Amino acid sequence: AGPARTEVLLDQQMSRSGEMAEMIKGMMAERHLCGTARTARDVDRLLKATRGIVLTSDGNVIDSLDHVMDLPREIARRSGIRPLTL
Repeated sequence: AGPARTEVLLDQQMSRSGEMAEMIKGMMAERHLCGTARTARDVDRLLKATRGIVLTSDGNVIDSLDHVMDLPREIARRSGIRPLTL
């Protein structure tokens, strides 16, 4: 089962994040996914306050939540990519 609604938050301070949010919204619409994408100045705080499941790579956010997934790690795992250990 997929999520009932998805919200993608991008750091407003990141270069071209507004353009990226618009592109993500378009991709979601093409796939008929319920949700939106937007920028925010306080993404970490918003994620920590959410009641839903959070997908992020931010260790500070991951350590603060019970229902969270490290998105890049999960993508790598599903793709068979293993971390390089030196």
